[in-house]
Amino acid sequence: MQTPRQPLTAEECHASFGISPDELAKRIRDGQRCIRFDYCISFVIATLTNQSKVFLIESRRERRLRGLGFGLLSLLFGPWGIPWGPYCTAQALWSNLRGGRDATDEVLAALREPNRLE
Repeated sequence: MQTPRQPLTAEECHASFGISPDELAKRIRDGQRCIRFDYCISFVIATLTNQSKVFLIESRRERRLRGLGFGLLSLLFGPWGIPWGPYCTAQALWSNLRGGRDATDEVLAALREPNRLE
Protein backbone atom coordinates (compact mmCIF):
# COMPACT_ATOMS: atom_id res chain seq x y z
CA MET A 1 0.00 0.00 0.00
CA GLN A 2 1.07 3.53 -0.68
CA THR A 3 1.27 6.22 1.94
CA PRO A 4 1.83 9.93 1.37
CA ARG A 5 5.50 9.43 2.22
CA GLN A 6 6.11 6.67 -0.35
CA PRO A 7 6.68 8.15 -3.81
CA LEU A 8 5.51 6.09 -6.75
CA THR A 9 7.93 4.45 -9.14
CA ALA A 10 7.33 3.83 -12.84
CA GLU A 11 7.21 0.07 -12.18
CA GLU A 12 4.48 0.50 -9.56
CA CYS A 13 2.48 2.68 -11.95
CA HIS A 14 2.71 0.07 -14.68
CA ALA A 15 1.81 -2.75 -12.27
CA SER A 16 -1.12 -0.81 -10.78
CA PHE A 17 -2.78 0.03 -14.05
CA GLY A 18 -1.74 -2.90 -16.24
CA ILE A 19 -1.10 -0.65 -19.22
CA SER A 20 2.05 0.72 -20.79
CA PRO A 21 3.49 4.01 -19.51
CA ASP A 22 2.75 5.62 -22.89
CA GLU A 23 -0.89 4.52 -22.73
CA LEU A 24 -1.14 5.80 -19.15
CA ALA A 25 0.29 9.19 -20.15
CA LYS A 26 -2.17 9.36 -23.07
CA ARG A 27 -5.14 8.61 -20.80
CA ILE A 28 -4.03 11.31 -18.37
CA ARG A 29 -3.73 13.79 -21.26
CA ASP A 30 -7.26 12.79 -22.29
CA GLY A 31 -8.60 13.82 -18.88
CA GLN A 32 -8.43 10.75 -16.65
CA ARG A 33 -7.03 11.28 -13.16
CA CYS A 34 -4.97 9.11 -10.79
CA ILE A 35 -6.66 9.06 -7.39
CA ARG A 36 -5.90 7.63 -3.93
CA PHE A 37 -8.44 7.14 -1.17
CA ASP A 38 -7.88 7.43 2.59
CA TYR A 39 -8.95 4.88 5.14
CA CYS A 40 -8.65 4.43 8.89
CA ILE A 41 -8.60 1.31 11.06
CA SER A 42 -8.48 1.37 14.86
CA PHE A 43 -7.51 -1.18 17.50
CA VAL A 44 -8.69 0.41 20.79
CA ILE A 45 -5.35 2.08 21.64
CA ALA A 46 -3.92 2.31 18.12
CA THR A 47 -5.30 4.05 15.05
CA LEU A 48 -3.81 3.40 11.62
CA THR A 49 -4.40 5.64 8.64
CA ASN A 50 -3.29 4.85 5.13
CA GLN A 51 -4.08 5.44 1.49
CA SER A 52 -5.29 3.02 -1.14
CA LYS A 53 -3.38 2.09 -4.24
CA VAL A 54 -3.69 4.54 -7.09
CA PHE A 55 -6.81 4.19 -9.26
CA LEU A 56 -7.19 5.56 -12.77
CA ILE A 57 -10.54 7.36 -12.69
CA GLU A 58 -12.54 8.74 -15.62
CA SER A 59 -15.23 10.88 -13.96
CA ARG A 60 -16.07 12.76 -10.80
CA ARG A 61 -18.99 10.39 -10.19
CA GLU A 62 -16.69 7.36 -10.35
CA ARG A 63 -14.37 9.05 -7.85
CA ARG A 64 -17.18 9.50 -5.35
CA LEU A 65 -18.57 5.99 -5.82
CA ARG A 66 -15.18 4.34 -5.36
CA GLY A 67 -14.51 6.54 -2.34
CA LEU A 68 -17.70 5.30 -0.67
CA GLY A 69 -16.18 1.85 -0.18
CA PHE A 70 -13.15 3.23 1.60
CA GLY A 71 -15.40 5.55 3.59
CA LEU A 72 -17.51 2.60 4.71
CA LEU A 73 -14.35 0.71 5.72
CA SER A 74 -13.28 3.69 7.82
CA LEU A 75 -16.72 4.15 9.32
CA LEU A 76 -16.92 0.50 10.41
CA PHE A 77 -13.36 0.02 11.68
CA GLY A 78 -11.98 3.51 12.31
CA PRO A 79 -13.72 5.30 15.17
CA TRP A 80 -12.92 2.76 17.89
CA GLY A 81 -9.41 3.97 18.72
CA ILE A 82 -8.88 6.27 21.67
CA PRO A 83 -8.18 9.21 21.23
CA TRP A 84 -7.47 9.52 17.47
CA GLY A 85 -9.99 7.09 15.96
CA PRO A 86 -12.94 9.47 15.58
CA TYR A 87 -10.74 12.30 14.29
CA CYS A 88 -8.92 10.16 11.68
CA THR A 89 -12.18 8.52 10.61
CA ALA A 90 -13.78 11.92 10.02
CA GLN A 91 -10.73 13.03 8.04
CA ALA A 92 -10.83 9.92 5.83
CA LEU A 93 -14.59 10.27 5.26
CA TRP A 94 -14.25 13.93 4.33
CA SER A 95 -11.42 13.25 1.89
CA ASN A 96 -13.23 10.34 0.23
CA LEU A 97 -16.56 12.16 -0.04
CA ARG A 98 -14.72 14.97 -1.81
CA GLY A 99 -13.39 12.47 -4.38
CA GLY A 100 -10.13 11.24 -2.85
CA ARG A 101 -6.63 12.64 -3.25
CA ASP A 102 -5.32 13.45 -6.71
CA ALA A 103 -2.00 11.66 -7.35
CA THR A 104 -1.80 12.46 -11.07
CA ASP A 105 1.26 14.70 -10.68
CA GLU A 106 3.05 11.96 -8.71
CA VAL A 107 2.31 9.42 -11.42
CA LEU A 108 3.50 11.75 -14.18
CA ALA A 109 6.70 12.46 -12.22
CA ALA A 110 7.28 8.71 -11.81
CA LEU A 111 6.77 8.21 -15.53
CA ARG A 112 9.28 10.94 -16.36
CA GLU A 113 11.92 9.52 -14.00
CA PRO A 114 11.73 5.72 -14.40
CA ASN A 115 15.13 5.01 -12.83
CA ARG A 116 15.07 7.26 -9.80
CA LEU A 117 16.32 5.77 -6.56
CA GLU A 118 14.20 6.00 -3.42
